Amino acid sequence: MRQDSDQNNRRSRRSAAAVLCLLFAILVLPVVMSTQGTLGDGATDIKYPTSEMGDQRKYHEETILVFAEQWPSVDLVNYPSATAPGYHLLMALVARYTSHDLMILQLVSSLLSFGLLLVVWGYGARHAGAWPALGLMLPLVASSYVIGSGIWLVTDNAGLLFVCLALGGAMMVQPTPMRTARWALYATCAAGIRQIHVWVAAPVVLAALLGSPLSRYAPRHLRAGLKQTLTMPVLFATLPVLLLPLVLVGVFALLWGGLTPPEFADRHSAGLAPATFAIVLALVGVFGVFFLPAFCQKWTDILKVDQWLVIAVILALAISLIFPTSYDQSLGRWGGAIWELVRRMPDVAGRSIVFPPLAALGAVVLVHAWRAAGRAGRAREATVLLLSLLGWMIAESVNTQSGQRYYEPMILVGLAWLAALSVSPTKVTARFVPAHRLWWAGPAALGAIQLVLSASTVYLPVLRWHSSS
Repeated sequence: MRQDSDQNNRRSRRSAAAVLCLLFAILVLPVVMSTQGTLGDGATDIKYPTSEMGDQRKYHEETILVFAEQWPSVDLVNYPSATAPGYHLLMALVARYTSHDLMILQLVSSLLSFGLLLVVWGYGARHAGAWPALGLMLPLVASSYVIGSGIWLVTDNAGLLFVCLALGGAMMVQPTPMRTARWALYATCAAGIRQIHVWVAAPVVLAALLGSPLSRYAPRHLRAGLKQTLTMPVLFATLPVLLLPLVLVGVFALLWGGLTPPEFADRHSAGLAPATFAIVLALVGVFGVFFLPAFCQKWTDILKVDQWLVIAVILALAISLIFPTSYDQSLGRWGGAIWELVRRMPDVAGRSIVFPPLAALGAVVLVHAWRAAGRAGRAREATVLLLSLLGWMIAESVNTQSGQRYYEPMILVGLAWLAALSVSPTKVTARFVPAHRLWWAGPAALGAIQLVLSASTVYLPVLRWHSSS
């Protein structure tokens, strides 16, 4: 019986992975295959149909081309991109030793985006099962930002791939010396692609500490289910690897004289962006509503109020009111559907009326998500994930730009994983009340909405672009 069950699980995983591959191919490859031209042959002073295509033409193509020409003596200080050079170095190698053809380069780059989706699905499937995990990540698959980064030569999905490799392991897998070293290397790769991802070193270090004798000082639910596989000598021996992401970003900061290459200091390092916390909570509220059926045992649980929920809502309201949140492109507060809504709605003393109710809703979603994971015996994983997302928000607040593209993919990853921690095949079939047998319908509906938005913001503009050129 057990052997049959294992075979069925493997069959389900293969089938779900194949469907994920097919979805990605349908959403990304047609646009990639329509690409024409070579590196550096496009104009940089015209308006492109998507921000990702514009960034490719204005920044990333030139960086890849320059690195390919300079190889192996690459100038890592003065290059036309705001991000760390890891992605560009990889693509420069491809360009130098294969082809400068844009379609080929975009096909290679798209593999990193598919890897991201495969990793998010794989970690989700560990707890929710293959098909439920696929349903939970449909909003991510259909996100216009994920699709855009999957089509064009930009760093977003590549950086997030290594973030998820490191964070998923640190959150869901028993730490061992070799595993923690591998997660630290993933975190280093993430920081090497986008320096802002240095935050992912924190959950990797936390995983190592929880797998060591020092875990006795941690709250009980944070060490539940973990074995002490890292002795103190091994932990100290592993520290240099664990701190590699910090060292790498520190070296870049010394070379650049700041947190970005000098050319982009005025745009991305001109000041903090405290509105980050409000917009992240608001987006959690917008997207999280669709995941609530996975977080509540009964529909009426959504309406239950207790002291912790009240405290969370008050904190969310305070965060959305303390700092200015009005639309202001000069201060980086623009870009994406939510900022367009803010632009069209009134604000009071520089505080948009859009954020308080949505941020409060986001707080409600997160409280229900953490409790649901706790009921499923996965409070440790959920706590590590939520603490990691807090670290991510703090890191993002250092970037002056607060566009929705910087937040949406990570939020959708977090919600998918929180839901995966909260449900399982056993719960769905045996312990959920009838209303919750359709818990997957919320993420599926959000995925459909995301696809419609992607059609209007990616596919139709590209079609018009091709027809007019």
